[in-house]
Amino acid sequence: MSSPLARPNKRWIERAIVRLHRDMSHDRRVRSLSGEIAGELSRRFSGTEGTIAGVDIGCGDMGIAEGISSFWPRVEWECLDIYELPVEREKLDPRWQKYRRFDGQRIDRLDKSADFALFTDVLHHVPEDGRLPLLKEAARVANTVIVKDHLGMERGAPCSGPWTSLAAGVWVSVPRRWAGSPSGSYATSAAS
Repeated sequence: MSSPLARPNKRWIERAIVRLHRDMSHDRRVRSLSGEIAGELSRRFSGTEGTIAGVDIGCGDMGIAEGISSFWPRVEWECLDIYELPVEREKLDPRWQKYRRFDGQRIDRLDKSADFALFTDVLHHVPEDGRLPLLKEAARVANTVIVKDHLGMERGAPCSGPWTSLAAGVWVSVPRRWAGSPSGSYATSAAS
């Protein structure tokens, strides 16, 4: 689901379609996926004390980050997206205080200052020649990079890309209704 900041003045039909999608599948999908990722983070960081610094790159409505925190509250989030946050939104809703705008290429953080970076259904929105540089940027700022995308779901698209060399595969099972078949190409990869 796109960021609520993407185009606040959508036509009524666009708003109706987004609402229908949210009501029929999005919220259920976010909850299930958040639980899967929270479980992976819990296993990966089981020996670590205190909070874990996470960067959600291309966070959209921040639903995944917030969903993960509902299952595993140890994460201190920074949520990044390319849209400007209206000042009144941050003032009226404190949940947006973890949101930061970025240019889609450079992440304003020190090297290895986050425990993990997360891309959830983001890379298929990035031009193909920008994917590897963005993944390398995430690897610069985080010790672990987790990618979940459905790049293989487009007709004729391969399930993998040049970025897979950064990652050891950690496959997450996805319900058939999302992938269309048991061999659907939703994958989570983690590079340490």
